[in-house]
Amino acid sequence: MFNQTPAEARPEAVDIKEYLAVLLKRKWLILVCFLLSMAGATVFLFTRQPIYRANARLLVTTAGSLPTAEVVVEQARTFFATQLNIMQSQTMLRRVQQRMKKTPDEIRENLVNLKVSAVSGSDIILISVDSPSREFARDFANALAQEYLLFRDEERARSAESALLMLTREVNRLSQEVKAAQDRYLTYAKEHNLPVLQDTAASWKQLYSLQLNSYVKLRHALELAKAKETALEKSDTSAFIALVNQPPAAPATETTATPPTTPVPAPGARTGEVAIAGLQLAGQNQAAPVPEKTTVGDGASVYGAVLQAAPVMNDTIVKNLMELERRRTKLEARVSELLTICKPKHPAVQAVQKELNEVKDNIQYQVRLARDIQRSEVAFLEQQLAETEKNLRLADNEVQQKTRELMGGTILSEDLERLRSQHRALLNQITTLDVRQGFRYRNISVLEPAIVEPQPVYPKKTKGLMVAAFLGIGLGLALAFFVEYIDDSIKLAEEVERDLQLPFLGMIPAAQWSPDDLTAHRLDRVKQQGGVAEAYRVVRSAIIFSIPREKLRSLLLTSAVPREGKTTTCVNLAIGFAQIEERTLLLDADLRRGEIHKYFGLERDKGLSDVLLGEATPEEVVRHTNIPKLDVITSGAYPANPAEMLLSWRLKELMDWARQHYDRIIVDSPPIMGIADAAILGAACDGSLFVIWAGRTSRRYVRVAKMTAVSRGAKLFGFILNNLEPGRVGYYHYYPYYYSYYSRGYYYAHKEEEEARAGEIKAGEAPAAEKKEEDQIEDVY
Repeated sequence: MFNQTPAEARPEAVDIKEYLAVLLKRKWLILVCFLLSMAGATVFLFTRQPIYRANARLLVTTAGSLPTAEVVVEQARTFFATQLNIMQSQTMLRRVQQRMKKTPDEIRENLVNLKVSAVSGSDIILISVDSPSREFARDFANALAQEYLLFRDEERARSAESALLMLTREVNRLSQEVKAAQDRYLTYAKEHNLPVLQDTAASWKQLYSLQLNSYVKLRHALELAKAKETALEKSDTSAFIALVNQPPAAPATETTATPPTTPVPAPGARTGEVAIAGLQLAGQNQAAPVPEKTTVGDGASVYGAVLQAAPVMNDTIVKNLMELERRRTKLEARVSELLTICKPKHPAVQAVQKELNEVKDNIQYQVRLARDIQRSEVAFLEQQLAETEKNLRLADNEVQQKTRELMGGTILSEDLERLRSQHRALLNQITTLDVRQGFRYRNISVLEPAIVEPQPVYPKKTKGLMVAAFLGIGLGLALAFFVEYIDDSIKLAEEVERDLQLPFLGMIPAAQWSPDDLTAHRLDRVKQQGGVAEAYRVVRSAIIFSIPREKLRSLLLTSAVPREGKTTTCVNLAIGFAQIEERTLLLDADLRRGEIHKYFGLERDKGLSDVLLGEATPEEVVRHTNIPKLDVITSGAYPANPAEMLLSWRLKELMDWARQHYDRIIVDSPPIMGIADAAILGAACDGSLFVIWAGRTSRRYVRVAKMTAVSRGAKLFGFILNNLEPGRVGYYHYYPYYYSYYSRGYYYAHKEEEEARAGEIKAGEAPAAEKKEEDQIEDVY
């Protein structure tokens, strides 16, 4: 809203005196809260029925060590919680009622509170009973302790009997289950011959392992044979010889038979015929004719024979291929040589060419023979692999079957052993329970019978009154500061300087004004050595020294809202300027409620409104007062349209005329809020002065009024705080030094004088004296 300087933006130091002033200001509110709180607490505490408390204590002890085989073990961490709940249960309350021979209504009437708790860090249980009757509290606590001990003994006896009966039934049930489990195990062992089954299962596992090993080897050999077959289909003669020279994959069999030596068949035979011819011609160095047709009855036998003879046949084929390749090379060279000297159709060339073709055919024959042998090897290995896989599945099924049978027997055996262990454990528990049936491993006894406290536990009057006093004072303080917080009225000059960025020109103390005679409000009518008179002189001096007179000939006094004392301030400032030999004109520009004529005992017949209407000249409406150098122009008749009249050119002519004839023009105006007159007058004057009622005018109103005046052209140069009460917040620490010099010092200096003290500030300590009628003044705003 307004820019603040760095010094103004810094947070102000907390002054404890300001808080004390708030407390003094709101002391009656704090006192009322304190008295109400004390009165309410007193009525409440002294009308309550006293409640007495009886305390009984039970001691929990452990006799010996706790048995580890006890059926019901009372865990230490849950023992106390369980016992406390039992003692506060409805069952225990009914037993206590029967023991005391009381009716339920009597119990409810006398029992205010029952509390059972474990004393921290000890093995003691505390029973606390609150009741209006001392005797009832004591008897109830003792009865509860006795009934609880009796109830515990009964429950222990019932627990032992029920535990023994339960264990006996459980032993009988387990005996039957053990017998049934034995019968099931024997029947199963007889049906599956369990003693022999273990050896049979081991044999099948060994057989399965052998079959699995053979399957892996055959699969590897088959993969190698297929790879070799694929390579033979795509290789040339030299690579073909190298591949054929590799040994064939050996089948995974237990015994290996040495195949017989076979001759190599001649070219031109089919696959089956080539295989037979290969067996017949193995070992020969040159190709031999084979039968045109050979039939084989059993393909597997043929494949087996071929596979057995494969090493010898491979060696023979390699030798034949090498020999045929050598002959082909020679014949090709011979043909080339002959072609250099003979024509292609020469008989010699034709004979060599024919021989070369026969050699090439024989080479192709040998290649086909080797490929057929490799195919036979692959087929044989595939057959062996299928048979081995079949045997492997058979062995796997047998192993799984035997394993399931053995697992069934193991499960039955383990179930039988588990039932036997449970049976033996329950028999041991029965024996232990019979031996230690009377063992008391946690004993509870009465440590201290019920004792009634001498003083009532409720109400605690001293404590209650102290709490009520603190609450009353606290509530009063809270309300006091809350009311002060929501009060946004202007209290300190620093607040206005910070919010409005306007200089502070002084403060006017609250005086004992008389509302009936406004002439007594004038500065020349009050005690000249009093605080009120000096306050106006301070404001006059601040105005003189703040702005030179040439720049502040016309001065407008206004306020944010009505009834803030601007008219009285305006009159007294005009008198103050006249007292220093300045020709001063007091202009009543409040055309709605102007009252300046009342301060001088004049009539409101002709005034400013007549000049603005053109019905009179300034000289005609000027009134001379009994104060030297002070003239007054009253407001005149109240017009219907004051704002429009103030906007006329005649106002400017009047102000120009006044500047020519007077040193100071003091203008009184209506408030700014809701009325346009003050803003119009502010633009017509050299400067405007804000009058603020300390402790009453809202900060928001002052802020809005300042914004309105500045926006309409008014030149605000400062503000004064009016009607200041010394007891108000913020002024106690500098008000006495500011004015008490005049309110007290002069009083003591002229103590013997019995003259009236009109206009003395309210904080003055002078005794009351007879006052003239004109001195009976009281501030009216």
